[in-house]
Amino acid sequence: MIKTRHSEFFKRQLDNLSDLHEVEWLTENRKKAFSLSRDLNWPDYPRVLKTTFQAISAPSRWSIEEEKYFFTEKSQIRIEQLNLSSLKIYLSSKLQKLGVIVMDLFEAAEKKPDLVQKYLQNDPDNRLLAMHQAYWNCGLLIYLPNDLHLKQPIEISLIVDDYASAIEQHILFIAGSNVKATVVQTTKSSADLNKVQLNSVFDLIAGPGSHLDCFAVDQLNHSRISYFNRFSRLGTDAQVNWLLAEMNLNNLVGECSAILNGNGSQANLRVVSLADREQKQALMTKLTHIGQHTTGNINQRGVILQRGRLIYNAVGKIVKGAHGANSEQTSRILLLSPTATGDANPILLIDENDVEAGHAASIGRVSPEQLYYLMSRGLTVDRARQLLVKGFFDDLLDRLPINDLRVELDQALERRLLTNAKKSIS
Repeated sequence: MIKTRHSEFFKRQLDNLSDLHEVEWLTENRKKAFSLSRDLNWPDYPRVLKTTFQAISAPSRWSIEEEKYFFTEKSQIRIEQLNLSSLKIYLSSKLQKLGVIVMDLFEAAEKKPDLVQKYLQNDPDNRLLAMHQAYWNCGLLIYLPNDLHLKQPIEISLIVDDYASAIEQHILFIAGSNVKATVVQTTKSSADLNKVQLNSVFDLIAGPGSHLDCFAVDQLNHSRISYFNRFSRLGTDAQVNWLLAEMNLNNLVGECSAILNGNGSQANLRVVSLADREQKQALMTKLTHIGQHTTGNINQRGVILQRGRLIYNAVGKIVKGAHGANSEQTSRILLLSPTATGDANPILLIDENDVEAGHAASIGRVSPEQLYYLMSRGLTVDRARQLLVKGFFDDLLDRLPINDLRVELDQALERRLLTNAKKSIS
């Protein structure tokens, strides 16, 4: 059994849940997860110290102060959360009549127990997930019924600018059969929030034949380390495409994974990230092939400046019986400073013969030939580096479906590169 000095404090926090008047089965789930957390180990991420995870703690507040629902005529789903202060949900009347459900997860646990009880994770395989399941204090249920085709992206935003808001967010996203949809999740926090805790788990269930394009853009500025987990479970012939843009200034441990349960299912996990100053980022991408003739691709690209550190762990696991599986992964890291450090760890775990798998990983510096080519056309060395970094990211970031968000990321990237250029001069 693993013990921490905070165990008794956590248990007292958990006991307080009985005062929340939430449904009994949910409280029992939390207590079970808490009990498991004491016996499970921290996640086994290569090159990541176990002490990295010990910053997680129970939040002091357990619900959002104000929730508002807006039924609009616009055929769009939009969710806006500010700290633990407010949650606004915009849903068109037409989509509501078609069976779309968007609601606070506490409310959903009471009103839609058939969905939430069935799909809410209750079998954590590591201590970090178990603690999240015990302590999540805000979240959403998004349910899309069979054969729904959404033309407009679903937008989910979370902004944290209050140091008193300890956020443990859990999003349960369920897509029925033959659903087509795009999801854009943005998360931001303000600088100088020394004590803020911001962790998030996005649990995605993709029904048979569904096709989901999912984008997550994180711009976290608070100083405390954050933990993100984007987790997908795929049915027969389902396809899920993730793109994560990690443009944070804080330390981060992130995971994006897909379990390809259904025959013929496909998952693409794409990541772009930038680390600078003394920043440390560790990102785990993982594909687990269980069904037959499944396809999975991992594509990660990272840039490191100053004394930043970036770790990419990519895992392709093919279990016995997953005939015809194809698991490929590529990780590329660009170093823009002699003191920057990066790790790219490709891992293949294969228990079946009739499969295809491959990996490629590279860590290198900016090509002198490319720099010379750009500088010979009148660009400064810093401007030439900026263009090369943007080009390194562009073919992935150009997939973002919201132009304003793409422009915002471009500007943020420009500012980070310009700031680093000035520091290198000084």
